[in-house]
Amino acid sequence: PNFNDHNKRINIFSAVRGGLFGPSGPPPPYSHIPFVKIYISSLDLRGNCDLTGIRELVMEKCKLPSQFTPTLFPELRRLLLLRCDGVERIAFDRLPSLKVLKIDGCPELKNVCIEQEMEQLELFSRAEVVHLTIRAAVKVLILRSCSALKLLDIMAPIGVYEVSGLKNCRVYHRKGF
Repeated sequence: PNFNDHNKRINIFSAVRGGLFGPSGPPPPYSHIPFVKIYISSLDLRGNCDLTGIRELVMEKCKLPSQFTPTLFPELRRLLLLRCDGVERIAFDRLPSLKVLKIDGCPELKNVCIEQEMEQLELFSRAEVVHLTIRAAVKVLILRSCSALKLLDIMAPIGVYEVSGLKNCRVYHRKGF
């Protein structure tokens, strides 16, 4: 295919099904994706997938490796994980530019530790995160009906927050923040 506009969004699920690549033969492998914004739905991404140039990534109903980010994603700024299976840990050290993280679903992802400054962190009602630790400044924190959340450990300043629908959650807020 001819990829001229590297700044547009592409739904790789539709592309792989033949819409973008045409009806002739199987689609090419999706290991090298030349876009900066991408939406991936219902694919098994447990194998190697080179997404090094991506700045915005939305993954919905994907099967992910237990440690998300086995390779460096130097430009990724926005990551949305929506009902993805398999991921148990997000390796934030491999995401040096990440500023926005949204999680809704991901039943195996129980612990999240934010160790770099974030513009926005959101956990939605289907997030299964049990322990959330914030060790770096977060400008906007949104927790909506996260009934699985049992411990919120805040060790850094939070600018604006919206917290609703928490049940049986202990909040440990370090002095000075």
